[in-house]
Amino acid sequence: MDRAWDAVVLAEADDVAMALADLAPGPVRVRIGAAVETLTLAAPVPLGHKFARRAIAAGAPVRKYGAPIGVATPPRSRPARMCMCTTSEAAARSGSRRTPMPASPITRRSLAAAAATLALIRPARAAWPDRPIRIIVPFAPGGGTDTTARIIATPLAERLGQSVVVENRPGAGGAIGMAAAARAEPDGYTLVMGHFATHVVNMAVHRTPGYDTARDFIALGITSTSSNILAVNPQRHPALDSLAAFVAAAKARPGELSYGSAGVGSPAHITTAMFLRTAGITAQHVPYRGGAPATADLVGGNLDFMFSGASDSIPHIRAGRLRGLAAASRQRLASMPELPTVAESGYPDFAIEIWHTLSARRGTPEPVLATLRQEVAAVLTSEPVRARITAMGVDATPTLAEPAEARVQAELARWVPLIREAGISTE
Repeated sequence: MDRAWDAVVLAEADDVAMALADLAPGPVRVRIGAAVETLTLAAPVPLGHKFARRAIAAGAPVRKYGAPIGVATPPRSRPARMCMCTTSEAAARSGSRRTPMPASPITRRSLAAAAATLALIRPARAAWPDRPIRIIVPFAPGGGTDTTARIIATPLAERLGQSVVVENRPGAGGAIGMAAAARAEPDGYTLVMGHFATHVVNMAVHRTPGYDTARDFIALGITSTSSNILAVNPQRHPALDSLAAFVAAAKARPGELSYGSAGVGSPAHITTAMFLRTAGITAQHVPYRGGAPATADLVGGNLDFMFSGASDSIPHIRAGRLRGLAAASRQRLASMPELPTVAESGYPDFAIEIWHTLSARRGTPEPVLATLRQEVAAVLTSEPVRARITAMGVDATPTLAEPAEARVQAELARWVPLIREAGISTE
């Protein structure tokens, strides 16, 4: 049965040059042994090539290891035809009466020449995406990072026409999942949903995290931003009604007040440590296995204060179980606009925002990267997605494409040296 081809690429140098000669650079359909592939010819093979001892002609036979397998013709306005038949049948179909030249013997020199000629072509990528895409979440199911990834996955799959699967790889403060994403091929089929801690903090607190944010990842978009709120238990500390009052109490009792966090290197830990350093006060750190149990202990009166996540603390503040003193964000929180920021409360240069970002592997082909950025932007700016992310108690105003990557790099440059100077480490 006839099939459409542009050329046949085989092992012998003469025949390779014959098959490729006269073909313009660009995609060509070829047969390599039993496989059919679309290749991209990076440069034309000139007819004067030292291995092209005769010009390719319509109906000229092409041989593999001395066995005639068909006829190759240069491309026309429509795909050239290739008959998988014997030499005599090929000649009959093509109208050629010439006797095919005998195949030259295969030698080490001819194979080396063939390899050099074949270096002019490279496999063309199939239309992307042609298989499912995965989003690695470096935390357990049910948390904010996981929820954000799942909110995005469904509409992204609809836009790309392929399944988008969320894969949870928790452990080591997100380092295990991030390292797994860093080992993936940079082909656009593996993305990772991380945040300020995975992309910035881990670069400072882990000696060997198994990945490097600047080297391994490129941000497609920052999905949301949130902030920690400095909160106290009003029953335990009824007089602490402002940030200034809190700092004064901490200075009066150096090292005595206790605070909780989701663990060493967590956003709450980093935010607190940086503020203590900025304000010139000290306190005792009590790490927990997650932010929720730490907030619960603050509500229960077992801790003195905490920079708790907005989504964790606002319900308790609204109910009167906690008192919010200040938010660590650049601007007042949309979910609690009556709460002043730390910057407004006497520390104008202090702001730490917790952002989530969807990233691809650095080195992903530019056309794939462009498609991902375009579709991720469409998803993050859609009202249904923004509404669902806002319902989590965070700011769903996205930062897209290059500005998102610029922010990640700027935060790396700012915070990694400061965290190291503060002596915060998981080692």
